[in-house]
Amino acid sequence: MHINFTHSRYLFWKERRPLLALITHLFIFCILYLLFYLFVTNIKLPDTDNLLNWDATWYYRLKVVGYYYIEGRQNPLVFFPLFPFLWKVTMLDQLGVSVLNFLLFSISFYFIAKKLALDFLTSLFFLSTPSLFFCYIPYSESLFFFASTLILLGLESNKKNFLLPGIVIASLTRAVNIIFVPVLIFTYIVTFGYKKRILTPLLIQILMIFIATLSVFYIQYYYTGQWFAMFKVQKLWNRSLQIPTLPLTTLTGSRKLWLDGTALFICILASYDTLKTIKDGFILRKKSIWTPGALFAMAYLSIIGILSVFYSGIWPNQEGTSIMSINRYVFSTPFFIYYAYYKFGYQQGKRLWGELIIVLAITIFCLGGYKTLAGLPSYGATILYFGLIVGYIILYALCLKNRKCSILIYMINTIIQVLLFNAFLSNNWVG
Repeated sequence: MHINFTHSRYLFWKERRPLLALITHLFIFCILYLLFYLFVTNIKLPDTDNLLNWDATWYYRLKVVGYYYIEGRQNPLVFFPLFPFLWKVTMLDQLGVSVLNFLLFSISFYFIAKKLALDFLTSLFFLSTPSLFFCYIPYSESLFFFASTLILLGLESNKKNFLLPGIVIASLTRAVNIIFVPVLIFTYIVTFGYKKRILTPLLIQILMIFIATLSVFYIQYYYTGQWFAMFKVQKLWNRSLQIPTLPLTTLTGSRKLWLDGTALFICILASYDTLKTIKDGFILRKKSIWTPGALFAMAYLSIIGILSVFYSGIWPNQEGTSIMSINRYVFSTPFFIYYAYYKFGYQQGKRLWGELIIVLAITIFCLGGYKTLAGLPSYGATILYFGLIVGYIILYALCLKNRKCSILIYMINTIIQVLLFNAFLSNNWVG
């Protein structure tokens, strides 16, 4: 029997390209961070104190004391319990749980990259997504990334032993019932059509979402003695259904608007594809070109965009509706990787670029491109600001079509990822 050792060696390394990319990115990230630390002022190394900023503080309180309710004040009831309770069970400090989060993210990314058959450069490209640093700190992003990976793998391979645990873990980690229910219905109907055989798995999955969500309400009741107090607290966090006011803003104005604005662009683009898929499938009776996982990711991003625009109010000292943190909900998930890979990697020609130009125009208008942006000295500076965002997005799309040029945006993204991570450690708002 003849064995082709060259071919076997190729397959061996091909299977491990995502792992090599993870190791390479970790090495480059650490080297860049060390260089910034040595040669740039105000660069901090992570420790048990500076890792407890923003939402990490609320998760730490949940870990230590559990839920509590104080009338008229912001409370931790808006945060779901699985991550802080897991943190408590592991008995890790802030550094330890950050390492655990990174390992959990790495495992999840490895299987996503294998499923999509990402090559080494494309894996590096996605690993450099700036907002992924949220998976390296004491936030729930890594656990949600893990759960979402199980969902996508379960949908793609039609395996309940992946899909159902993923749904339960995600529903205990974040308030996703309002998102996952319509997204699951959309995915199943587009994939299989109106068939009786989809009812049983769909109803089971929706039931699991509601059981997990009710479990969260019970845990909060156990600690506070109040049912559904989370809905009262939502208003204190400026979360309520309302008509948006333009221009859309974020908590730190133009300093981070580019980040949340880019995430908004992805959501609007996904909304366009979702509506087009509904038109093609339900009206024109065309077969969808999207896989079940890509459909789920697309619909998820669409609803995230809608909620970010219609479920956020105007924060103090801001002139329009805030879309703060949308970059976390988009870029720190495997849903972005799935959607971007299929959207930019496979769609070709003038049609794609026409869609990008239209959606970019809508996004820039919503962000206030028609006037001088708050915090900038002139309208010329505003044009330059949005021009850089447009250039960044176009470069992103080009890199997913031409793998060789992806190293350029990889380095840009990794530097941004390092700076955003340091911004978090310095108690500056990122998301």
